[in-house]
Amino acid sequence: MLDFKKLTDPSYILDLRPDSNSDLAFILSIVFGLAIIASGFVWLILTRREKAKPVLKGIRTRLVRWLFTTGFVGLFLIFFRATGIPYFGMRIVLLTWLLVSLIWLILILTYLLKKFPIERSLYEEHVLRERYLHKKKVGTR
Repeated sequence: MLDFKKLTDPSYILDLRPDSNSDLAFILSIVFGLAIIASGFVWLILTRREKAKPVLKGIRTRLVRWLFTTGFVGLFLIFFRATGIPYFGMRIVLLTWLLVSLIWLILILTYLLKKFPIERSLYEEHVLRERYLHKKKVGTR
């Protein structure tokens, strides 16, 4: 069970070589690995849908970058922790990375909730306008 009171103890957070066989390290390694796999699935799914709706490119790039980077750096931090490498395996570094990932996710969600609906409506207006505009015929005299 996680003891959140330990997070206020500086000697616990700043331990140079934390225990590498903890349940939390195992769970986080699974979560980070799944994030990398999910980045591949998001890339595949949104790339196929992007052909019909190019406006999805912004979401795809943001989500794939966030998922892959969070998983990749997180796995490296867990690896450093498992091998006992000082400084990179510290709990404070892992907590800082989790905080950075959370802030990055919040920025992506604000994009999805505020900016993306505007971009989508502008794209739909553009598609509607292009449908009814007079198109030049090529090859006729």
